[in-house]
Amino acid sequence: GPSEEKLKNLREFLKTAGLSLGGGDKPQASDYAEVMDKIKSRPDAPMLQTMLLRSMQQAVYSPDNIGHFGLAYEAYAHFTSPIRRYPDLLVHRSIKAILAHTKYRPAFIQGTELNTQISPKARRMQAADAEKRAENVAARAKRDEGVWDELGLHCSANERRADEASR
Repeated sequence: GPSEEKLKNLREFLKTAGLSLGGGDKPQASDYAEVMDKIKSRPDAPMLQTMLLRSMQQAVYSPDNIGHFGLAYEAYAHFTSPIRRYPDLLVHRSIKAILAHTKYRPAFIQGTELNTQISPKARRMQAADAEKRAENVAARAKRDEGVWDELGLHCSANERRADEASR
């Protein structure tokens, strides 16, 4: 869902448009859907939709299945555009292993060796992602997912770099 700051900004913006977002401190996808339904016939709908979308956090590749906030799915696999083939490859290899009743274990990648050519903005976002993950290192170590964290950081940073390059 949205960060506290983005949620505050969104609520202030919606108020100026005569709208409100339900859900209190933790709005759900259904709260966003309710606003979307209310605005669909308004002439300012495209701008309002953009503001709703921008209030949400950018997706981050992670071994933790947290679903998809915007789609309100509890489980979600992300298949990307051709510019982002590596995440797709990891998903396909994992699914193949699941179907074979095995576990896919990708090779370990040192995070410091990854993404040496990313922008300062993407680097800050990557650092914030790493900081969030560091809070759960002990739990993840027990589940043999450290390599997936590194791959998630790698893929997220590369996706952000590709997004920045396309602007």
